[in-house]
Amino acid sequence: LTSLSRTELEAAEVVLEHAHRGEQTTSQVSWEQDLKLFLKEPGVFSPTPPQQFQPAGTDQVCALEWGAESMAGE
Repeated sequence: LTSLSRTELEAAEVVLEHAHRGEQTTSQVSWEQDLKLFLKEPGVFSPTPPQQFQPAGTDQVCALEWGAESMAGE
């Protein structure tokens, strides 16, 4: 009778361990599916439209110029 109880206890522990591993796997699969659904939603990672510069009255547009001294040092 004692060995039967020990066998049942070991079997129950194996079942619990298996259930725990299954729970972890299910949780991981659920997380991955949620992530995939999130990434498929429109607008989640879409590029932003280009911004047009609207100059004010005092703004000036100028280009960067390389100085002669930096060119001579190369």
